[in-house]
Parts: sequence; structure tokens; C-alpha cells
Amino acid sequence: MQPRRVAATATSATYAYDPKNPVPTLGGNNLEVNPCGPVDQTPVETRPDVLLHTTAALAEDTYVTGALFATLFVSSDMVDTDFTAKLTDVYPDGSSHLIQDGVFRMRWREGENADARAASYWPAEPTLVVPGTTYEININLWNTSYVFNKGHSIRLAISSSNSPRFKPNPNLGLDLNEEDKHEPKVAQNTLFYGGATTSHITLPTVTKAQQPKKILLLNEDSVGEAARKHLPAAAALTKWATQRMAQTAAVVKGGRG
Repeated sequence: MQPRRVAATATSATYAYDPKNPVPTLGGNNLEVNPCGPVDQTPVETRPDVLLHTTAALAEDTYVTGALFATLFVSSDMVDTDFTAKLTDVYPDGSSHLIQDGVFRMRWREGENADARAASYWPAEPTLVVPGTTYEININLWNTSYVFNKGHSIRLAISSSNSPRFKPNPNLGLDLNEEDKHEPKVAQNTLFYGGATTSHITLPTVTKAQQPKKILLLNEDSVGEAARKHLPAAAALTKWATQRMAQTAAVVKGGRG
């Protein structure tokens, strides 16, 4: 089976998400799920319920430092479902190594502040999906400081499950203490592209000189000296990265394939 790459001219892509056949977890920030870490994702990227969006080979090294968000325009034929996102580094040999991932449960899309990028975000109570309605969501992929090397590609993989890292959503919209008592349903989930509904990932790019410096603390006596030397620069870089994120963060948009 070939990976499901979305054509650059597509305006949407729909896939069937079956909670009984979730995408298996491969790597990531896991404590008890093995393997963990930047594991090659190609074994699960051939599934029909995984949509791949890949840039061309990079012409130069690309430095990324800061918060990562996947902004998606989505719809479903169910009253509740999940959407997942994985950022990977595609090596010249075709392997696709996980950098960060995240998940978004649609019933929790509203709250005090519906923008997941706002520090005050906290859903007050669940709100079910209106089937067929298009929603804008932001999947938080947390933070990273990473270099995509020249000749590599950047990939965003979208699906609706990553189990057992995240419990599969049965697509029922029921309370958590009730949903396992009922038969799950298969969802037809859609991702949109183009115009006002351009799904994309925001990458906070920096230059090589602006990358954080590595601090090696070899013994207790070196802690104070290292802190005095490096922490002011680190604080300045954090402030700069926050401003950069708000003003000029690079956006990888329709490079689908």
C-alpha cells in the first residue's frame, strides 16, 4: 500500500476513522508505551486514514525553536471525534522520524478562550459537533528546538487516532464514564485546504546563531558560573522567540504530497 499523499490541488480530503482500528502509537513522549522517542513513522503512514503533507527537499538547513501549532479546518459526520497531528523529519532515505505530536478532541473545542495558543485556554464544558459543519481547530504540538537538515523534508501527518498514547474516541459524544458501554461508530472525517480554510502548521524559525546554546553542567561548582553566564542570553532568546512567533512565524501551507 502506498502512503496517502494529498494532491497540491485538492480542496479537501476525507478518510474513515474506525475506533476499533486506531493508528498504533510509534514513538513519542511516552513513559510506558514502547518504543518511545523519534521513531520512524513510515509503518503507519501507509494507512488510508493518515493524510500526509510533505514539503520538497529543503535547499538549506532550517532551524526551528519555539511552540508548534497545527491549524486545521475540519468537519465530521459524527457528533464528536478526534484529530491528531504529527510533525516529522523525512530523511533522504524516505524514513520519517517523529519530532512532536498532539491530539484534539472536538467536543472540547470551546471554552473561556477557544484559541489553544492562548495561555488562558480551558474548555468550560463539552460542546458536540454539528455534523457537516466546518470548524477551525489548533492542535498544540508543544515546543521544540530542532534542525531540519538540507536535503530533508518537513512532514505533517493528520489522522484521528494514536493508540495507546491517546485513548481512541468512539465518536459517540457520550460522557467518559458511559462511552465504553456502547458500540463505537466509524467517522468520516474531512480536512480542508485552500482560501479561507487553508489547514497549515506554524513553525517558529530562527537562524543558526539564534539557536539555544548547550550548557554542560559537569559538577555542582560549575552550576552557578554557568547560570550567570548563560541564563540572561536564554531569557532574551525566549522573549525574542515569543515575539517572532506572534509576528513572523513561518507557515508551511499547501505543500501537500
